Amino acid sequence: MAARRPGRHQPGAGNRDAFELACGGISCKDVSQIRHLAHDFLARLDVPSPLREDALLVISELVTNAATHALPPASLRIRCTPCTLLRIEVTDGGPQLHQPPRTDPMEEHGRGMYIVAAVASRHGTVTHENGATRWAELAPGARQIPE
Repeated sequence: MAARRPGRHQPGAGNRDAFELACGGISCKDVSQIRHLAHDFLARLDVPSPLREDALLVISELVTNAATHALPPASLRIRCTPCTLLRIEVTDGGPQLHQPPRTDPMEEHGRGMYIVAAVASRHGTVTHENGATRWAELAPGARQIPE
């Protein structure tokens, strides 16, 4: 796993509000480390704690989804428009060949995209020749967090 931040030789140099993490093959074991790197990035941007926690939940769900259901490679991209919008994208190599359906409603897996839908202001999937990008947008104050 290698984190790429804008630099002089990279497109978008000087944009401190973007972060990209490119991964070869990821596993669910990597989610904790990815979440930690994303937390550090969001904290450096002074993203408010409630929005940061929602973003980390979305990142965990999207990265876990890619690790569990998709082919490598995978990448995480976070873009933050100050005071306006936080956009999270996870791009992967497309679906694995066969995923048996989950039919047990008591199964603890299989609810990640429902969680993303509940937390995000907007979300979706874009398919392309080399796979798919699942994205979510979070806006400050868009979701009321119960006390």
